[in-house]
Amino acid sequence: MTLIYGFGYNLHGQVDNVLDTCNTHMSYNQPLLMAKIDKDHRIVSMTAGWSESVIITRDTKTDRTSTHAWGKSCHDQIPRNDILAASGSWDKLMLLSTKKQLLLCSNLEDIANTLKAIENPSEQTYRGISCGDLHQLAITTDEQVGQVDKSNSSWCFSLLPTLQTTRVNLVSCGKEHALILSITGEVFSFGRGSRGQLGHDTLDNEGNPRVIEALQGLQFKLVTCGGWHSFAISSSGDAYSWGWNQSYQLGIDSNLEANEVGSCIATPTLIEIENENVQAISGGSKHSACITESGKVYTWGWGKYGQLGHNCYDSVKVPQLVTALSEKLASTVTCGFWHTIVSVSE
Repeated sequence: MTLIYGFGYNLHGQVDNVLDTCNTHMSYNQPLLMAKIDKDHRIVSMTAGWSESVIITRDTKTDRTSTHAWGKSCHDQIPRNDILAASGSWDKLMLLSTKKQLLLCSNLEDIANTLKAIENPSEQTYRGISCGDLHQLAITTDEQVGQVDKSNSSWCFSLLPTLQTTRVNLVSCGKEHALILSITGEVFSFGRGSRGQLGHDTLDNEGNPRVIEALQGLQFKLVTCGGWHSFAISSSGDAYSWGWNQSYQLGIDSNLEANEVGSCIATPTLIEIENENVQAISGGSKHSACITESGKVYTWGWGKYGQLGHNCYDSVKVPQLVTALSEKLASTVTCGFWHTIVSVSE
């Protein structure tokens, strides 16, 4: 059996699903059991945005999917079946159906009326999505990457022209930037760079995806965006971070160095996590979390709403073990803006 735990900001019921505002528990500073997933179901997607948490499971016997949602905006308004993946941001929710088509909700306060199919004149099918505030990216089944933009009153998908010859494995969108991981393990970034989140040793913006030169020569297996910060995990399990570090969300406690501008670190920097390799990592608005290869959960950064799960509301400068989960084997972690969700084996 898989257990789902959550902690952090809960004003919208995104952790405990209590939707009566008179009885809302503002936050949880240690892991709260959110759900139990039986052994015949496996998690295929887990996302946390501003006011929602969404988990997609697949029945290993029937191959049918089920959607589990927390938060007053989406607990009863998104499709319960036939969804393969979900990705949420501040005010949007992007879905990938089992028919490999895209849906986008542009207003979480009115999902029923704003959840629309994305126009698809070229009849593409898709296998991966990520939804940010400025960017919404999708990977086609033939491993090309494109962006969803609004055209008049409709949302339309179009391929990114500068990467049409690059096969893409993974995409991730932050508040104002995006990361792209190629099949060969190269990392690209684009968008706004005002906090160093693009990793090009500058605060300049990039209109088109640009390879991160500091990561050249290494092969990467995972990339993910926080709000204004970024992570990449190499094939050997080393974790790198860059971008905004005002609340130590990069997991780096250092004085200003040559590659830093104010509270920003504009080039990828290795994170030290108890001499362990990292298998999963996620960033929220100003906090972060990871899972090591031994299944331990570490969190760091801003902790005002308990999103670090340390039974307090303190912030943490470097990765710290979530002791409440230390006896469990964690497999998946995702950070919302101010909350965190973890799946563990019972």
